Amino acid sequence: MKRLLLNLTPSLLVLVSPMQGAGPQETAAVTLVAFGDSTTALRGSTKVYSAILQEELRSVRVINAGVGGNTTELAKKRFEQDVLSHAPQIAVIQFGINDSAVDVWRTPPATEPRVPLERYETNLRYFIQTLKARKTSVVLMTPNPLRWTSKLKETYGKPPYNPENPDGFNAPLEPYCEAARRVARDEGAELLDIQRVFVEEARKRGVGVEAFLSDGMHPNDVGHRLEADILRERILLLANRHGLPISVVPGEGHGADAPILGAIRWDAWYGTGGVVQAVERSLGQPKYHFRLPWFARLLGGDKVSINGDSAGIMEREIAYAAQAGLNYWAFLNYWQESPDLGIGLKRYLAASDKKGVRYCLLEEGGRLDRIGTKAWASLVEHFRSPDYQTVLGGRPLLFVYIKPRVLTRADWDELRRQTVAAGLMTPYLVLMGWNLEQDAKDRVELGFDALSAYARGGAYSMEQPSYAEQGRLLKQRLWDEWERRRIPCVTLASAGWDTRPRNERPPEWIKDLKVQPAPDPAPFEQQRPLVDAVTGTPGEVASHIFEAVRWTRAHRDINPANAMIVYAWNEHDEGGWLQPTLGPDGLPDEGRIKALEKVLRP
Repeated sequence: MKRLLLNLTPSLLVLVSPMQGAGPQETAAVTLVAFGDSTTALRGSTKVYSAILQEELRSVRVINAGVGGNTTELAKKRFEQDVLSHAPQIAVIQFGINDSAVDVWRTPPATEPRVPLERYETNLRYFIQTLKARKTSVVLMTPNPLRWTSKLKETYGKPPYNPENPDGFNAPLEPYCEAARRVARDEGAELLDIQRVFVEEARKRGVGVEAFLSDGMHPNDVGHRLEADILRERILLLANRHGLPISVVPGEGHGADAPILGAIRWDAWYGTGGVVQAVERSLGQPKYHFRLPWFARLLGGDKVSINGDSAGIMEREIAYAAQAGLNYWAFLNYWQESPDLGIGLKRYLAASDKKGVRYCLLEEGGRLDRIGTKAWASLVEHFRSPDYQTVLGGRPLLFVYIKPRVLTRADWDELRRQTVAAGLMTPYLVLMGWNLEQDAKDRVELGFDALSAYARGGAYSMEQPSYAEQGRLLKQRLWDEWERRRIPCVTLASAGWDTRPRNERPPEWIKDLKVQPAPDPAPFEQQRPLVDAVTGTPGEVASHIFEAVRWTRAHRDINPANAMIVYAWNEHDEGGWLQPTLGPDGLPDEGRIKALEKVLRP
């Protein structure tokens, strides 16, 4: 008879089945073994993560090798039979709660953990090294956090446990979690830090960790659902990396998971510096006033003022983004090279209520080349922020626009090392470029996780394709090619591309493009809004972005982060914007926000 996790009392002993077959998928091409204790094992009516994965992954046979009460010492005795004999391509390992348990309920009370910390770490290394020698990919999970219940206090409420501390039951487990993190880092295993994921997700949802537990120890249906969602993305990532034919089974539930949706912020609309003056000039002609940000002011003729530097304006922008269904903004980071372009980020960070709208950074490769690895400490500090956007259960999301030419893969490995040393998960690095063929090679060379793009792009020209045609070209040249080449990606959607204001009155920073000014000779009083097929209607923009949502849902195998990026929140003068504009009545035109709200937040 196998012991229930932590053996609370003899009356709670249960028999558990050590194996779960793959049901109708016995001929599946890929075998995945879930190896653990009773937090892995089949458990009554609870739908455990292995069962969820079996339903939601195609071409996978999932074997549940969880046994209640197991420590890593006990698990070693069955490792050959329960894991290695199945020759898995992927193994998920989670132990630690039983290893760290101090059986104070015994007579006399125990004073030491069931398995010493050093032995626990040695056993984990043995599992991983043995599996890697057999070409098995390993996902190592830290044990989930523990929380007091009245029953647990009655049984375990003695030193070294502290029943007066809300985290007192979890405290002896924490060194074992840290050991698992260390082993994953040293052995090159994928780490899924469930200990931190549960805590962070509870904070996001405004609940306690116990909301994910059935009895203070075991994940309930909600907890297993959370584990399965994150594991599914890691497994798809491994499948893509190693050429395994795994895909997501279409359907509701997991298939309806909303992608993480962000938009690029290029904040040229704050302060009174040279960049602001340049965009005021580009959009100054009356025919382009319909593109002005909602907080702009008309001064007569071709004179406008676009200084949105106030806490009130940022608060309203955040509210608009939340209303539209955005999860995050990707702020272009100019460091100290153009301080005015950093005002927006500072205003966002200072906002007291971000309404769930997170942020990440979008770095330019050339700028990082100039700064060098001195930039890493600052990036890690951003990653620490509770408002920083993460993917795959906690990996900080970072976009890099155009391949750095000086920084090497070793430098990016150092960023990963510093991030992990700060107690965070490895950053998820996404390269943005303009040449898919070269970008795919650069991604591999630098060790980045995925590709995306800054915009659909095209020439700086007075002649632009219609918005509908732009969407078709984006799908053909990016989405379809990512799918054909099996390239890991973050899905790009576009709010438009129309450079005519910059063609007529070129700003200084596009001089390398050799754009010749093409001024409009029409008197200002005769100009009418230049709204044609190039400018997407609110409905067209919302439909295109929702198409990108559907594409992302259907291609989780190559977009394991389940993330999207939209060009752009506020590239008004280059042609891509979501935020409200200045309406003809002087009030904000919220058409695009409301159209997105209808499809993303019905």
